[in-house]
Amino acid sequence: MKQVLENLGRKWGITSITQVVLILCVFACTGSSVLFVSDFFLDLLGFSRDMPEWQRWALKLVVMLPIYQVLLLLWAIPFGQFKFFMGYLKKMFGRMKKNPE
Repeated sequence: MKQVLENLGRKWGITSITQVVLILCVFACTGSSVLFVSDFFLDLLGFSRDMPEWQRWALKLVVMLPIYQVLLLLWAIPFGQFKFFMGYLKKMFGRMKKNPE
């Protein structure tokens, strides 16, 4: 297990195993909470729970993507990892940008 954490640390440019564990905790908390929050947002937007399950899950995926980014930063604050995740999201969005050339 220690080897796995060290490998993740190297990949993320982190030397502390404690920080790797904190980062994994942020990912876990974000993933769990986004499922609950996405249902709330679907209800808020007026999507009925009577709709077919596959449609509800498709909408849930669309709603979850932006909510996940926000929750990731919010969960990073109490764990003291805001700086890491801000860089993480900037890097991720940088990859998503289209190259105009």
